[in-house]
Amino acid sequence: MLGMLLRGRDMGKDKTQKVRIGLSASIACLFLLLAAAGFAFSAWQLKAIYKNDQSSGAIIEVEQGDAEKALDKVIANELVTQNQLNNYQSSLSLILAVFGGFVTLFSLAMPLMQWLFVGKDQIESNVKKMQDANDEATKAVDEAKKVAEEAKKAVENADAKTKNIDAVTANFDSALEKYKLEMDTKFNRINEIVSNTTLTQEEIREKLQAYQQKLADTEKMATGTKERMNEMIRRSAVRDETREEAPVQTLFDKSLYQSGTLVPFGKRYKWRTLKVEETRALLITEEVIDEKPYNTEFAPVTWAESTLRTYLNTRFLNDSSLFTEEDRRRILPVTNQNPNNPTYGTPGGDETRDSIFLLSLEEVAAYFGDSKENLRKVTRGDWGFSDANDENRQAKYGDNFHWWWLRSPGDDPDRAAFVDSGGAVLLYGNDVLYSSGGVRPALWLNLES
Repeated sequence: MLGMLLRGRDMGKDKTQKVRIGLSASIACLFLLLAAAGFAFSAWQLKAIYKNDQSSGAIIEVEQGDAEKALDKVIANELVTQNQLNNYQSSLSLILAVFGGFVTLFSLAMPLMQWLFVGKDQIESNVKKMQDANDEATKAVDEAKKVAEEAKKAVENADAKTKNIDAVTANFDSALEKYKLEMDTKFNRINEIVSNTTLTQEEIREKLQAYQQKLADTEKMATGTKERMNEMIRRSAVRDETREEAPVQTLFDKSLYQSGTLVPFGKRYKWRTLKVEETRALLITEEVIDEKPYNTEFAPVTWAESTLRTYLNTRFLNDSSLFTEEDRRRILPVTNQNPNNPTYGTPGGDETRDSIFLLSLEEVAAYFGDSKENLRKVTRGDWGFSDANDENRQAKYGDNFHWWWLRSPGDDPDRAAFVDSGGAVLLYGNDVLYSSGGVRPALWLNLES
């Protein structure tokens, strides 16, 4: 019991708890003292009664001189005393039983008292700590949810950009496969020509080797273009998100024609202003409008002789779904110079008289931001150039960026220069028979009423 009291003392965490435990111990000790005093008093009283009864009876009888009666009296008193003693023993046993029960009850009640005075406060303290810990955990979960939401949004944005990159890459891969099929077709045509030629075997072998080398160089260039395109796609992503579309101006207000503005000319396409002079403006379609070969036959060709030039100045110009009669009257025929390739020296051909045309290397380096110096620096090992104006030169065909033809020649007469899907200008060129080449027509528009 004392050990329990001592444990209860140790469990006390503050002054109030220790006072409660001390009070409980004091009450317990008081009960113990009262029980012991009652027991001692009962024993003392029993002994006194026994002695008084025995002596008083014997004295009375002896004084009267009746010894026999005195003896009988003593025996009777002895019996009575024995009965009283038995009664007192029973009472003492009852007192001891009550005392034992009290001790047992106190032993059982002590833990309850400890719980009431000490454990309850401890439990309440523990419950409060658990509640505080639960509140902290709830806050942590809320913070984690916020972080997860932000991460989810970041992943969704990254997925959208990745899908755009994958779409452009898939389009490039498809075009490359198409190009390889066209190369196989041209190679078969060359074999047919060779079988009917009068050239010697050595001359034929040299021409085939030269062609195979050109094919290998083209594939190497295509791989480099794809890598550069991926890099530029990641840098500029979707141009619609980073570049504000120029406002569309009214057609007949000459003062509103400025470089970079869009004008609603014709029936179908948007046209971007590249250059404005006193009475005319140079326009180009905002997007790639079609896919066509530069020339329908794989052969040395210049802009003046190309089938694409013929198409633009006949079927395209006269298409009533594209232009009205008034539109056609406002398109100014111009004389275009066709310079040689500035890096490879490939002949550009005669000057031409065009209503609709493609831009030259010199024009594309001047009208989408000043890249003329970069054009002059291109060497044979560079194939072309890429600079800060690439984004301005990019154009879409449908939903994806697409490469587009220029009218200038490539490194050989059977190749033509172009702008790739990332906006880089490639002087090395593509084979003129490449049917997936993008078309961005240009024209000079009369600004006078």
